Amino acid sequence: SGFSVMPYRDTLFIIFTPIGKITARERAGIITKRLEQLYKTFIPGIDTIILVDYGQTVDLVFGELTIMSITELDALWFEKTKIELAQTYREIILKDVEYYIKSRSLISWLKDILLAIFVILAQVFLIKFVNYLFKKRLDLFFKAQKDVWFKGIYIKDYEFLDAQRLTNFVLTISKFLRWFVNILQLYITIPVLFSIFPPTKRLAETLFAYT
Repeated sequence: SGFSVMPYRDTLFIIFTPIGKITARERAGIITKRLEQLYKTFIPGIDTIILVDYGQTVDLVFGELTIMSITELDALWFEKTKIELAQTYREIILKDVEYYIKSRSLISWLKDILLAIFVILAQVFLIKFVNYLFKKRLDLFFKAQKDVWFKGIYIKDYEFLDAQRLTNFVLTISKFLRWFVNILQLYITIPVLFSIFPPTKRLAETLFAYT
């Protein structure tokens, strides 16, 4: 099994092999945390990632931070040399960190905020629209059906529910259904809002999966 390295948005690459007692899963977690650290401090045009060949491994290094080590087993898995695989990973990381930094620029944040405001306003409109349909259309329709659809419930000669109580019971069910739809709308809105902003995109994916 492979384990994803995904510090920001998408999977950058997958770790299949261990190093010593460190499992592939643990390696992927360690690399992800180091990349998260890298993304916070990297300055495009000034900083870079260098490759250091130690013989048994080729390391990707940023300043004093060793991002990851490429072993012979890693290279064999992808049918490349250690240096070729390290160069591939370096290019992937540099492209992704540049995208990450651009996405956090002031203009991007302003666009995200405006989009979030639009989503909130749209949801307010939808909630009001749903409430209107239930209260002004469906509920009034049910009230008009009193003594037509809702004539009461009888058990032999005993009136279990009269027409008014049966109508009220249906209206109560309608109210709970309206609340359920409103809550569902709000629950969907939250991950939509989270998906707009880069730091919360992964949480949004989790919430969508639960939905």
